[in-house]
Amino acid sequence: MQEYNEEEIQKILENVRKQENLLAALSTAQPLVREAAVFLRMRVDEMKKNRLKVEKELEKHIEDDFKDILVYSETLKRRQKHNFQLINLLVRYHEKGDKGALDQVAKIDWEAGEMIRRSKSLKLGSEDKVVPMITARLELIDKHKRFIAGDIEQFHKVWQELEVLVDGSDAALQKAKIAIILWDKAHARLAAGESDPAKYDFMSVAKFAFDLIL
Repeated sequence: MQEYNEEEIQKILENVRKQENLLAALSTAQPLVREAAVFLRMRVDEMKKNRLKVEKELEKHIEDDFKDILVYSETLKRRQKHNFQLINLLVRYHEKGDKGALDQVAKIDWEAGEMIRRSKSLKLGSEDKVVPMITARLELIDKHKRFIAGDIEQFHKVWQELEVLVDGSDAALQKAKIAIILWDKAHARLAAGESDPAKYDFMSVAKFAFDLIL
């Protein structure tokens, strides 16, 4: 990358003004245009890095704001999954007479295990209290999930708004970089005396630009 100081830039501009025709002026200005294009592309890259930094900070801010409700939501999901597992084991026990399934219920759930042990000692069916207990648990979990549904919805809404902003920012930076590359290439071709627009092959230049960005 060739860096020009103020004096060198003014000298190039002065030489451009001295040229007697457009082609000569374009050719004289081309080194400065190329340098400007490189500089602008670097600035776009810096802006993207800064955008990524801001994005991470905003993500952390959102997660901190909704941390408690998200942790509680995950806890409810784990408890719900656990109780569904118990239901499936009890169904297996009753449909297939699989005592191992009942033993598994007692092993993974202390409260259910105590009920099963008491039921056996009283010679009662194990499902007499276990199934209603699990059903009550699931109903309570569902009640709590409905209670926090609004907060969860708000979290997803805020997160989606951030994603829209990020996508818009990325698109703007991509367009800016492509515009810089196209400008640089077009000026170089004009300075070289190419006057036929059909020969500019902007599609390949655009593809090159997208490859650089993506």
